[in-house]
Amino acid sequence: MPTPLPELSIVLPCYNEAANLPLLAERFAVFRPRERFELILVDNGSRDGSAAVLERLARERSDFIRVVTVPENVGYGHGILAGLAAARAPLLAYSHADVQTPPEDVLRGLQMIRERRLDMGRTLVKGLRTRRRKAERLLTAGLAAVARWLLGYRMEDINGQPKLFGRAFFETWEDPPTDFSFDVYVLFAARTAGMAVETFPVEFGTRLHGESKWAAHALAKYRTILRYLASILSISCRYYSSPARLWRRLPRWGGA
Repeated sequence: MPTPLPELSIVLPCYNEAANLPLLAERFAVFRPRERFELILVDNGSRDGSAAVLERLARERSDFIRVVTVPENVGYGHGILAGLAAARAPLLAYSHADVQTPPEDVLRGLQMIRERRLDMGRTLVKGLRTRRRKAERLLTAGLAAVARWLLGYRMEDINGQPKLFGRAFFETWEDPPTDFSFDVYVLFAARTAGMAVETFPVEFGTRLHGESKWAAHALAKYRTILRYLASILSISCRYYSSPARLWRRLPRWGGA
């Protein structure tokens, strides 16, 4: 008898997260078997032994864990896209694998969809981070302001995780970025498609193992921010290269 397809595919890009992976699997396993989901762990070019840990987890928890391997790390967004391409469920989600974003939040998002009976053909659900340090809030607000100015839409807590959406939305994406601006693209694509963006509060915790993939030190942080802004500009230039699109947006530029 064939195994029924999952209701939800959860994609987590993993780059040098070997120490976090067993705890991650354990916390998701709590929701099995009452929830029908698959956990797609993407080895995004790791160099710390993650491959061996992932192989073991996929063998021990083959009931819900699948592994996708990206030989070389070419970006955060690239890893997510590789996982989404392998997903089998009609409802998709992605988040982080470092446990700073609690694994349980994805299932909280699923519960919200059920309770509110949201139409996931027209809705994107995402986490909205709370209790963050002032410096982090200011950086997030600044990047959101730039994105709003360049793209013409207000997007709240762009990098807040998790994000949940229907497969049909994913299939409309055109040339999404493969770096840390991937989250901007996803929200922008939702807004330009006329989708509702529903949020729920999440807490961004403390990293247990490893180091930040974008802010390990000050220079790396500033380089990432510059690439992030350049990518947002690229998204804007590509989308508004159409005179008709540009004309429709001008009266409301920076509004919406």
